[in-house]
Amino acid sequence: QIALEKGRFDLCLDTLDKVDVNVTSDPDPWQRSIDQILKNLVRSVLTAKRAELAERAAARIGSSLTRVEALNLIMRYWVKANDKAEVQRLLTEASKAAATGSDDAQKAKAFFLLSITCDQVDSSRKPDLLLSGINALNNLAAPDVGARDKTIYHNYVQRLDNSGYELTKAFNGLTKQDENSTLALVERLQKRDLRTFALIGILLGLDQLQNE
Repeated sequence: QIALEKGRFDLCLDTLDKVDVNVTSDPDPWQRSIDQILKNLVRSVLTAKRAELAERAAARIGSSLTRVEALNLIMRYWVKANDKAEVQRLLTEASKAAATGSDDAQKAKAFFLLSITCDQVDSSRKPDLLLSGINALNNLAAPDVGARDKTIYHNYVQRLDNSGYELTKAFNGLTKQDENSTLALVERLQKRDLRTFALIGILLGLDQLQNE
């Protein structure tokens, strides 16, 4: 973190490479901290116009969602540079990273993020990316409502709400591109609550189209 703050980006990355989280009794918090530093490193080195180092940092991120978010930052950098070939390459790489996620809610969020980003380079990929996110949400197993431990169910509902916000944005964007595809994708959602979020996105998209 100190190396990052002082702008010594190569040293920061080299130091993180040497950290072995598996020697700790609880590696997950350590890995999350490292992933966040790496994501911040990506943002900082892009400001310094060092895209290659940004990709090296993104490749070392353990969380698939955080890696997709980092790659999304790099894509935005190349969009500003008007290099569509680089954005296409990174979009493909980010899609593969999203598919490797073990957490279905985070996998869905990653795909929804990419479905929005692709507008700037290849909007034809939007329906497939959105469908991948929908399939991930459909795989979320609902806990027993009648179970004694209500924490598990409350966490499940919270994750659906968080996913719903991303879903609304994704359907809003697709509606402005292809209304028919949007309506067909709504039917693929197996959870009723999430259909509501999708329909809100469609209504927002239609309203924006009428006001253009």
